[in-house]
Amino acid sequence: MNKFKVKVFKNDGDVIDTIVEGDDGPQFKGDHSMYKLLDCSTIEITGARYEGKNYDLYIDEEGRMKNNNFVNVEATNCFLDWLDHEGRMTMIPNIVGNAALVDPEPIVEDVTTKEKENVKEYNEKKTNYYEGGLEYYKYLEERE
Repeated sequence: MNKFKVKVFKNDGDVIDTIVEGDDGPQFKGDHSMYKLLDCSTIEITGARYEGKNYDLYIDEEGRMKNNNFVNVEATNCFLDWLDHEGRMTMIPNIVGNAALVDPEPIVEDVTTKEKENVKEYNEKKTNYYEGGLEYYKYLEERE
């Protein structure tokens, strides 16, 4: 299963950076899922631009119909930057409710780190085997 970087912009202004697992994108259902992070039951996916990079923007599709939601300023700014960058327009240029920036590219684990750990483990075993062999030969010499 892949891992995806997610930045949640809560309606109250809080920002949460997290990782969500999934196959071809973050999973929608489950204990640590997009529905739970956005506190919603329907998600709309659009675009966003943040720090010079394009992202998927997951929004509460029913956010405008909930009484306690307000315009999500941070998500709206990312959405407007994306619209401008892509040369697009929209009738309603704001995001209401919780939203999440999702990097569409899964996190790639550092293979070299794993390889280094494997080599280190091999060298430790080899050293222990070698030292064990020397001790055995010393033992044999002492017996003679």
